[in-house]
Amino acid sequence: MRRLAAETQRPVSFLLFENDPTATPWRRLLELTEAAVASGAPLVPQIANRPFGMLVGHQTVRTPSPRGRRTERSRRCRSRSALSN
Repeated sequence: MRRLAAETQRPVSFLLFENDPTATPWRRLLELTEAAVASGAPLVPQIANRPFGMLVGHQTVRTPSPRGRRTERSRRCRSRSALSN
């Protein structure tokens, strides 16, 4: 990615995430990114702001809402969904 960004002079972004809380390879990737940017390559890491692999929505079984209570909005969404079927 560094070579691509350097040769094209176009921004190249990549997803930087870690799924092992004890691992720290992300530090090395940030160091390499800083070196690439310092040499003029427009390389940009993108960091997720929430965990991957979690499905959350109005119609899912698991929900982060307190004690799994359905909200009024989720009830309305389910009602509309039932009406359209």
